[in-house]
Amino acid sequence: MTFLSENDRQEVAYQSDYRYQSSSWGGSEHVVTALVEYRDEIARNTFFKENAIDNLAYALHYSVGLADRVFLTAGIRRDDNDMFENATTYRFTGAYLLDDEATRLHASYGKAVQNPTMTELYGFGGDFVGNPDLRPESGYGWDLGIEREFWSGRVVADVTYFDARTEDLIAGAGATVVNLDGTSQSRGIEWAASASLSAQTDVRMSYTYTDA
Repeated sequence: MTFLSENDRQEVAYQSDYRYQSSSWGGSEHVVTALVEYRDEIARNTFFKENAIDNLAYALHYSVGLADRVFLTAGIRRDDNDMFENATTYRFTGAYLLDDEATRLHASYGKAVQNPTMTELYGFGGDFVGNPDLRPESGYGWDLGIEREFWSGRVVADVTYFDARTEDLIAGAGATVVNLDGTSQSRGIEWAASASLSAQTDVRMSYTYTDA
């Protein structure tokens, strides 16, 4: 038997950035970004008819740096989807550079929505069966960490604690996928380090412990 699977994805986006500086708060730099994005996905294979998902998104993002020490960002995004419920998501971040200029505290908080993929919805043949009744995942997450430079910035280490709570988590269930009931929590610690050994050699390492 001949099996055919084909996926097409077309995306067009326009982004505009506006930058300006001011003398307030000891000197500040501001960036405002506006984005419009359209995405069209089409999937077809031997076992199901053609399926399509269209998504139109609008996003606005603002970032500011104060006195080369405090850095803040705020972003909001609206997704209008022809298959799933329209969603509004957001994210805030903050960072503070200590007096030694080698230590940086950072944190973030945000809401996210993840729609099911074409494969999760409709499968791809073989032993895997899609689930067209899937609901999007949605949830909140935050993290808090510290970054430190050593040896004039040649070595950088970062430790971050994170916590995320997700509703309707999509998970495997035998030969298909389902939405898990209730709230799924994922938390843990991530450690990362990078070192510049020479002009030609960089080394990066990371380790993540997750309790889900």
